[in-house]
Amino acid sequence: KSERNGSPISHLSERELEIFEWLGRGMTVKEIGRQLHLSPKTVEYHREHIKQKLNLSSSAAVVREATVWSINQ
Repeated sequence: KSERNGSPISHLSERELEIFEWLGRGMTVKEIGRQLHLSPKTVEYHREHIKQKLNLSSSAAVVREATVWSINQ
């Protein structure tokens, strides 16, 4: 994952990156919560931090960005 260096994605915590990856694979907040043994609220909390760190305007923008990112991995 050397591509992360210098990118805003490099500022995500390990958990945020994990959630970002799952979002990019098309998983819902509930599915991610089940997979990671977290409540949907906790996943939403992380998604909100991802949105702020990547300077995105909406949750849909987070998913779009995550999808593009996951395709390029």
